[in-house]
Order: sequence, then C-alpha cells, then structure tokens
Amino acid sequence: MLHSLKIWITIILIASQVPTIISSDTPAENLRTSPKNYYLNPNSTDSEPKGSFNNPFHNLDEINRVKLNPGDSILLAAGTINRGTLVLKDVKGAEDQPIVISSYHSGNQLADKRAIIDAKGFANGVLLEDCSYIEVS
Repeated sequence: MLHSLKIWITIILIASQVPTIISSDTPAENLRTSPKNYYLNPNSTDSEPKGSFNNPFHNLDEINRVKLNPGDSILLAAGTINRGTLVLKDVKGAEDQPIVISSYHSGNQLADKRAIIDAKGFANGVLLEDCSYIEVS
C-alpha cells in the first residue's frame, strides 16, 4: 500500500510540473515554429483586426505591438498610404528565415503600386533598432 501511494504521489508531482516546464520562461507566441504573415490595410473596415488576410490590421501601431519571429512577414496592402512609423526594436530574423516587410495585392485597382509609409510628423518611416536579418522590399 505504501509503495503504491509513493508511486501515485510521484506521478502527481511529475504531472503537475509539466505545464510549469513548458510555460515558465517561454511565452506562448515563442512556441510557434511556422512563420506567420501579418497583413495591414488602412482601408479595411473590419471591426476586429487580427492581422490576417481577411481581417488585416488598420494601422502601423497595431503592427508595432506584434512579437515577430524569424520568417514572419509584414505585408502592407499595395497602393495604400500608411500614416505613421513602423518601429522594430530588437527584432531578430535568421539567415535562412529573415523577417520581410513588403506589399501584397488585396484586389484593389492600385495593385500595381507599392504601399507607402507616410511619416509626416514622425522622425522615421521605418525604424530598425538592434535588428538583424530584416528584408524591406
């Protein structure tokens, strides 16, 4: 009886440590292994922007709050004007998985034009501080 009680207590202790081991120092977003695309379209009327193609962010401030990982992309709707500044501080891509900032075609008539960042009133259109492996196209 005592032996089975010790085994049962050991199993409970080990099982109770598993969530702590996984989550103690590792934020959930860092557990993601596949790259993600974050879309921005200032002309979107979506009421709950999530950064997806169908629910894009509305402004650069929303992108600035995203925790980027190697291989992620920031995609601005082609032909749009995005007011403000894109701030990336201490963002690290990887040699084989850079973080990409580019345009995407959202089906508008200006799809042949690149997105514009209008930084009037701001010090920078794009600020990269302590970053590595970032591609802007």
